Amino acid sequence: MPVRPVFIVHGIGNQKKGEVLTAVVEPWVQFLGKHLGIENVHLEADIRPQTGPAHATITFGDERWEIWEAYWAQSFHPLKDVRVLTWGFSTLLRQTWSIFRGFNYFSKREPYPNPSPFVYHRRPIGWTAWVSDKLVGYLAVTLFVPLYVMSLLAASVFFVLSQLPVGAIQPKLGEVVTKLTEALVQGPGDMAAILLSETRLASMKNELKQLMLSKISSGPAGEPAPERATVIAHSAGATVAFAALSDGSLWDAWDHGMPGPKEISFLTVGSSLNLAWRSDSNHPIWKRGLDPRVRWIDFWARYDPVPHGPAAREMQAEARGRNEGFFESVRVINLDNPFTDHVTYWGNHPEVVSRFALEIAGLSEETVAGAEEADGNLPPEREALVKAVRVALNDIQGHRIRIGAMSLLRAFVPFATLAVVTALDFATPWDTASFLGGPLLEIMLPGEQQINGVVAWLAGVAVIAVALYALWQFVRLWFVEPKLSKDYPALGRGKKLG
Repeated sequence: MPVRPVFIVHGIGNQKKGEVLTAVVEPWVQFLGKHLGIENVHLEADIRPQTGPAHATITFGDERWEIWEAYWAQSFHPLKDVRVLTWGFSTLLRQTWSIFRGFNYFSKREPYPNPSPFVYHRRPIGWTAWVSDKLVGYLAVTLFVPLYVMSLLAASVFFVLSQLPVGAIQPKLGEVVTKLTEALVQGPGDMAAILLSETRLASMKNELKQLMLSKISSGPAGEPAPERATVIAHSAGATVAFAALSDGSLWDAWDHGMPGPKEISFLTVGSSLNLAWRSDSNHPIWKRGLDPRVRWIDFWARYDPVPHGPAAREMQAEARGRNEGFFESVRVINLDNPFTDHVTYWGNHPEVVSRFALEIAGLSEETVAGAEEADGNLPPEREALVKAVRVALNDIQGHRIRIGAMSLLRAFVPFATLAVVTALDFATPWDTASFLGGPLLEIMLPGEQQINGVVAWLAGVAVIAVALYALWQFVRLWFVEPKLSKDYPALGRGKKLG
């Protein structure tokens, strides 16, 4: 039974052991169960072990996927808050501007040639997503400058407050500042630790290096080391994994005595490497370069604010150096929502999960693109997996049209709210928004003089928007979710697509 080792590298924040592994593995089991039959897919998991890494095993037929989480969250001490805040402000200056440029990306050509001439070639994003891109893009460009200035001012004020003993004067304000500072240190501060401290980065990447050496090089007695391994890294974990895979000592161990893989698929998802490159293009990690045995595939969603676009061409060239090697930039459509795109790759069956399965199983795109008559030459489980990938590929366009339609609906929510306000103004003898906003302001600001005009009107519009949202949640609870729980093929149950 061939063993396919997979290593999951989590992103920033005070992660819990096994949390990201659970989020990644669950959709894989759904995907495999949906297409191969849940009775044919066996899952074992230990996501909260007392010692050692979180681990899961997926078995179907003669395929065995061994999945390990490289848990680096507790491998270092956080930086001092002043270093995190000053680094964060500098990053805000650069990162926000690059996000602004990214909003214009829909009008530009792809910066990379397409290395996949078969099944995963670039596909049109669909007319609904195209329209949504235009609406959101132009709106974002219009709002960017005032929001950018406001964010810089807010960050400046917050930094000054964090350095003053405000708690002695205003205890509640001091408590808020302290909690926000702790959240920044425990969250984005991880990225600062990666870029500002070689010692901390060495400790982080060591988690992945030692895990790979122990699990790949010391397999069952008498069995050769797997020829292929897969590393899937999310967010800041992409920079940690990049540092590990570009560390010469890892490859030296495999080249001089220890059995190792002949190829590693390095799948970066919502990668922080663009942020790292723009923060410090002279950082030592870029000088080491990836080994040519690493197949680097970079997945990014258009509205994910972390990569905010494809891997920078200069960074990709520097990372590869003279070694070259395989690289592919893959834009995917998650939910086309800047608030959720960064964490919704895992459930994207057509574009992400199917490609993960292709890479983990070591299937070639020629096989998937080949004639179905040739599938009979494959083992049954690999034949079924090829068919599953084909079904997913056929669903990409439909998936993109659906997501684009949902994006358009979200874009029209403000207009729908204003339409409801206008309709109520015609149907009632009073100014509806101000009529609703006045009591709300009295509750929020007791004892204050009555506030009318624009403020009351805006408060009333907010009340109507919340009411519409509550109505949608009610409809979702009674009509949408019951249908999804019945028809959605979680763990193979419900409707099958293949």
